[in-house]
Order: sequence, then C-alpha cells, then structure tokens
Amino acid sequence: MEESLSETAPVIEMTGPDVEEAIQRGLAELGLARSDVKIDILTPGSKGLLGLNVRPARVRLTRLISESEAAPTQATSPAPEGYSTGALASSAVAAAPIASASPELTNPDLQAARETLEELLDKMHMAAAVEAAWGEPDQPGEEKPILLDIRGDDLGSLIGRKGETLSALQFLTRLMVSNGVGRSVRVYLDVEGYKARRAQQLTKLALRTAEQVKRHGRPLPLEPMPASERRLIHLALRDDEQVYTESAGIGSQRKITSYPRDRRE
Repeated sequence: MEESLSETAPVIEMTGPDVEEAIQRGLAELGLARSDVKIDILTPGSKGLLGLNVRPARVRLTRLISESEAAPTQATSPAPEGYSTGALASSAVAAAPIASASPELTNPDLQAARETLEELLDKMHMAAAVEAAWGEPDQPGEEKPILLDIRGDDLGSLIGRKGETLSALQFLTRLMVSNGVGRSVRVYLDVEGYKARRAQQLTKLALRTAEQVKRHGRPLPLEPMPASERRLIHLALRDDEQVYTESAGIGSQRKITSYPRDRRE
C-alpha cells in the first residue's frame, strides 16, 4: 500500500545521546514502529572532546498515514527508513523517491571518528580537512578499521620524525573514539597519503636488504624504526625462502636484522 504524509499527522521531536537512541525514544512515545514514521535527523549530536561540549542528537518523527486515511488528491512514495524526504511536493506533482544515503556518511562510528579528529586538529590550530572511509580488515572475520586521511597544506609537522607525531595522534584518536562509542575501534590515520608512500619505500628497502643478505650470506641490520614500520619489513619478507627477519633492541632503538635462513637451520 502506498503511504503519504498528512498535515494533521502526529509529529514529535526527541533528543538522545545519539541518533538511534533519540529515534527509539520517539517511537516509544508514539507507540509506533520505525516503518510507520518519517524520520528527520535535525542534529546528529556530538560526544565532544574529552567529554566536554557534548551535544545531544535531535530527531523529528512524523507518523505516516495510509492513502485511505489521507486526502486522495496526491500520493507520495514512501521515504527510505531513517532518512528525511525534505519539503513535500505540491499536490500536482508526486514526490520522487529519495535514494538511500551512503553508509560512509551515516554510520555513527565513522562520523564519531571524523568529528573527534577534527576537534583535535582544531585544538592544535591545524587548518585541515578529514576524509573518512572503511579499510580492509587484517584478518577474515575482523571488523573493518576506520581510515582517516588528513588533507591540507603544510602538514609536515603532523607527521613528525619517522611518523612519530602521526602515530601519537593516531593513538589518541583511537583511544577517544573507542571511549566515546563504548567499545574498541581500530582507527588508522594518514596525512596526504604519507603512509602509503612510506609503505612502498619500506617494501623496496626490505627487498634490497634481502638481496644483499642472499648475495653475501651475512646478517644485515637496518636503522631503528617504529613498530608500525618494522611490521612492514617483516611482512615484506615473511614468505622469502632464503631470508628471515628478527627485531632486537629496546624502545626507540629497536631495529630489524635480516638473516640468511641457512644460519637459522
């Protein structure tokens, strides 16, 4: 059955700590199911920075009336669940269906991660934009990580020496997002594709090192590097049948050494 909106349909506005909670409160107040209402998200809400400046989510719920109850002069296509149709079409023109919004734009975890990083950058007085997207899980069955890419001019200070500043910012962002959503969330940060370029450089370094170890038959250490970069070296050579890698050292001086496999045997 087609449904339309009636000017006299019950309308309420409801707030909550997040959009979903506000919607559920409104449905309980009306005594209706989600499919019986049109939902407008007025304010998505924000968890704030370090628990400060928290803004509740606010939604408007309008009861949908069946065509038999409404005036027969017009009929509109039902709005997709959870999204606003905007202004009503005139009685002479039927309203067109609204396409479902992209999950990347509506998922609360993705939105919380982006807003958290944007607030951190604002506190750091960094003029930058944040692009959020889903990454691929490291292992099958794992939850997809959130990828946040920082875009702007003169962002070298966000990377720091060997990416140390970026790693610290990533740790803080991940901690705040996980605390805000109430569960552990994997969040990875990048600046203008820096990590992708650095990964390519490290992979080439690992392969060159392996060739030297094979040629000379002697272990070859690399300079100290962060854990995230050591991991890339290990991954690049883990399937090499003639070379294996090991990490040694303490703290910032921990480094990788590549060995010929016949030495291990």
